[in-house]
Amino acid sequence: MDVEQEPTDGGALVIDLEYFTEQRQSAEEILAVAAAHVARQCGVPAAFRLVPTLDAPVRERVLALGKEVFGPGGEVFDRRALDEVAEDPDALFLVLELDGRIEGACFGYYEQAGDEVVDGTEFFIDSALVAPRWQRHRVGWLAAAAILLLVAEFGDVRRVGIAVWSGGDVAGLLSLYRRFGFADATSRRVPYPCLAVTLLPERVDGWRALLGLSPADPGAPAASADRRSRPGP
Repeated sequence: MDVEQEPTDGGALVIDLEYFTEQRQSAEEILAVAAAHVARQCGVPAAFRLVPTLDAPVRERVLALGKEVFGPGGEVFDRRALDEVAEDPDALFLVLELDGRIEGACFGYYEQAGDEVVDGTEFFIDSALVAPRWQRHRVGWLAAAAILLLVAEFGDVRRVGIAVWSGGDVAGLLSLYRRFGFADATSRRVPYPCLAVTLLPERVDGWRALLGLSPADPGAPAASADRRSRPGP
């Protein structure tokens, strides 16, 4: 890991609230409702936030969070990896703030057709981190619900994949995502356990119901169908 490289300011990430266009109100509701559940579980103010740029304070906190979760040398992100996130025009970076401090983070991005991490998927949910002190408060479950519902709002993603990297509670993470309907999947790129889920309307509505949200509007316009910036191979 290149832990000595100095961070850069990073470019803007495409997938912020502006990305959702007509679906922005729905995206804001998802984040607000999920955060309200977290606040009740944890007993402190909570907010989910889509980070439009990975500035130095965010990078430093995410690097520290990785060390808290995996220990020194086992963190998922290093500075070079965060630079790659900042340069990806189809990346989504969701952070969870508890009592004003970043205590969770999740990164996802659109896949390139034919070069997916998880075979046959259009979107990949990468490393999810929750500070150890909050891991017994259903925070991971609520964060997963939030990011999956945001991806469902895009309107142009049918299958989502994840890979559970070595280190941490692998069995617990696999169990968590299977509760959302993820099933075993294959990968030509990584040797880690992989799962995928199809965003069926009834499945998405089930996730929404768990948060107390009404079913999605089947006639709503897609948030991002015309905004994909990553070409296929």
